[in-house]
Amino acid sequence: MNDPQSVVSQFFEISYTPFSVVFLSFFALLCILLFLGIFSKPLENFLKRIRILEEKETPLSFLKWILSVLVIIRTIQVFIAQPFLVDGTSMYPTFQDNNLLIVDKTYKYRTINRNDVLVFRFEDATSPYNNKFFIKRIIGLPGDTIRIDGTDTSIIDKNGEKVTLDESYVKYPKLDQNVNVTLGNDEYFVEGDNRSGSYDSRAWGPIHINQMAGKPILELWPRITINPGSVKD
Repeated sequence: MNDPQSVVSQFFEISYTPFSVVFLSFFALLCILLFLGIFSKPLENFLKRIRILEEKETPLSFLKWILSVLVIIRTIQVFIAQPFLVDGTSMYPTFQDNNLLIVDKTYKYRTINRNDVLVFRFEDATSPYNNKFFIKRIIGLPGDTIRIDGTDTSIIDKNGEKVTLDESYVKYPKLDQNVNVTLGNDEYFVEGDNRSGSYDSRAWGPIHINQMAGKPILELWPRITINPGSVKD
């Protein structure tokens, strides 16, 4: 279950992209005009003349409608699905900078699979990336022992069986890496598909299930793709 305080805070989080700044500025201006229109008949008539209000509509009724829609949209974003804009090339060539994805927020309450692409919140109070959202691929599951030597990755799962990864998506391997880690409960090892240009679990260790935001289920830009980045286990 999500921490109630964390859930509440998500309703007020703002992504400061150029689009969101313009949208929120317009939204704030509209709300201010509607609020003032409640007390000013001339302003209400002006809003009707410029077609923001219908002839029989009041500023108060429209303001209530806008706020209701906003609450519904934010509820969907927090609990069900949310847009995500890829920033950087750590997942190249699977994803590129400015790819627009729709993320399934219910993902961590279902089966979490190796090789799934994951959006999560990075947590490290000492890092300038603290509280930023990252997109990586799940390489290790709870109980796995992961050893990386150069470009060679070996995984032994919690049952002692060797796991063979399909890493056909890796076009840019990293040569000088050395990792040996065993994952605890609810811990996951993640890496970017661009091994030579990704800041991931090889540098700062596994992530916890509570950091997960969700799994991309739809790519909207620059092409429309269902379950983008999916590969067979």
